Amino acid sequence: MPRPPRNLEIAFTDGAQTRFGGIYFLQQFIGLLQLPDHLAWALKDGRPRTRYSIAQMILALIYPMILGLDRLEAASFLRSNGVFRYLTGLPHFPNPTTLRRCLHHASPGLREQLVRLNDRLASQLLQNPHPRSRLVLDLDTTVLPVYGDHEAARRAYNPKRRGARSYEPLLAVESRSGLFWAGELRPGGSPGANEVVPLLDRAWSIAPPTIRELRVRADHGFYSEPSLHWLETHHAEYAVVARLTRPLRERLTSVRYHRIDDRWSAAEMRYEAAGWSQKRRIIAVRKQLETTDPEPTLFTLGRYAYHAYVTNLDVSPERVWRFYNDRAPIELTIKELKHDYALGQLPTRRFAANALYFEILRLAYNIVVGFQTLCLPTTWANATLSTIRNDFFLLPAVLVRPQGRPALRFPSHLPVKADIQTVIARLQELRARPLW
Repeated sequence: MPRPPRNLEIAFTDGAQTRFGGIYFLQQFIGLLQLPDHLAWALKDGRPRTRYSIAQMILALIYPMILGLDRLEAASFLRSNGVFRYLTGLPHFPNPTTLRRCLHHASPGLREQLVRLNDRLASQLLQNPHPRSRLVLDLDTTVLPVYGDHEAARRAYNPKRRGARSYEPLLAVESRSGLFWAGELRPGGSPGANEVVPLLDRAWSIAPPTIRELRVRADHGFYSEPSLHWLETHHAEYAVVARLTRPLRERLTSVRYHRIDDRWSAAEMRYEAAGWSQKRRIIAVRKQLETTDPEPTLFTLGRYAYHAYVTNLDVSPERVWRFYNDRAPIELTIKELKHDYALGQLPTRRFAANALYFEILRLAYNIVVGFQTLCLPTTWANATLSTIRNDFFLLPAVLVRPQGRPALRFPSHLPVKADIQTVIARLQELRARPLW
């Protein structure tokens, strides 16, 4: 059996190594987007003059998110990695206190400036590599529990910590591209129409001119007369989960169902809820319960569990049901945002600072989606950030300068060697046409 080495000398002399070799390719994509220039042009903070520009601070907050350093304190690890700083063009990396101070002391208008920049980026990425004529938006909310005294956090529905304070942001994800299309950090509790309608306005306003058709799928948090009226006014096709009020439950159990498969049945009816200006089409779906099924969280009566959707789609009830079920990937997106991008660990107790951080996170997410779509091979199309990070960004590399020319050298046995060569070729192709 081979023996481990003995009398191995330990030395600290080579400062040209990094475990973040793959981040160089992401930095090249960020350069093709001209993101540092756009940040410098679009963001006017009005802070006292510091060592770091606002563009450098935003990038210094983005890289730790992407690399899995989920707390600002962990970002200090990047300060001592000279190769990482060289590859990303950040000659100096702010310490955690500086990063947190940037969030705390940002001017009130900085977040809105970043929202507008994010909107323009999402619109441009949607058109690449091919122009689009249809926008499919999946809308949802998620509970972000907070610990301690956070500004604006409320006690509301919390599936894991009953009675705990939380935020509950609104999220809009473009289904086909996976882009984080629009969002809003907000206090906990169900959103009101005064919050949902402005989100819909923003989501539609940033659609590129080629978009001719809008489709929307949403959970029950978006079930209200103003929201439905907005969708109908803008000629959007929609399927929204209906709140199962007592009058609606009584109707669901009295209509005639036809079988979809061995367990599912569907029906439809016209229904006018309290406060509505007109009757709308309701699609009801029920599932036959088995003794082995877990305890249902939906409305149940006898042997059935019920779902209901309000819709203006002119298709069969089964197709409406399947159209809505196609929004399932947004649940995975929310999980990825919470765990891979650390949305579940907001860095401060100030609401305005956390709202700014939320927009920076949206920017980081769309940069990775853009890189994944335009640079990585198609085998990575469904990969999460965790997979891309571990298998592509976290690559060992050595920076050398033979004859004074810098070279980044990777191990010859890398499993993603062919993928790196593909990324290099695609980055070269993207240089021939402006992305933004």
